[in-house]
Amino acid sequence: MPTGLPSISALVDQAAEVLSATSAYLQIPPYETYRDACKVAAKDICTTTKSSWHLLVLTLTPLVIILKLLTHFFLMAVGIITEHTIKHGFVAAREGCIQARTGLSWFVAWQRSLGNAAVAMELCIVAACVGLYMLRRYIQKYKYIERTQRWFERKRRAAIKRYD
Repeated sequence: MPTGLPSISALVDQAAEVLSATSAYLQIPPYETYRDACKVAAKDICTTTKSSWHLLVLTLTPLVIILKLLTHFFLMAVGIITEHTIKHGFVAAREGCIQARTGLSWFVAWQRSLGNAAVAMELCIVAACVGLYMLRRYIQKYKYIERTQRWFERKRRAAIKRYD
């Protein structure tokens, strides 16, 4: 009957025998085979990456060139439009101011030629338009139309229920 601790060398030898038997049963290849397979896999990955990159460059180069040309011509057109818009915009603004001043002086002269009754009628019409606009905004703000529609819908449903 054994007593005490078993020797370390015996345990190591026994573990080595169990591992070799297990690897033989599972048919695990030796380390060198794994090392060679990893080298081949790394070489294949590098080759695949290089060839994929070359394919991507060959495929996208024409598209990039076309996009560069289109962007260049688009920016040229925008620059020309902007330049002429600014030049003509100042001219148009100046002409618009001159026409507005002329129109305003003509309108004031025409209003002065009208009688008091015509001016009063114009003021009443302008006041009525402003008042109607303000009433419309007030009704929209407080949603009276939607409330009224819901009230009529409730009444209609109640009447239909009563007769059904």
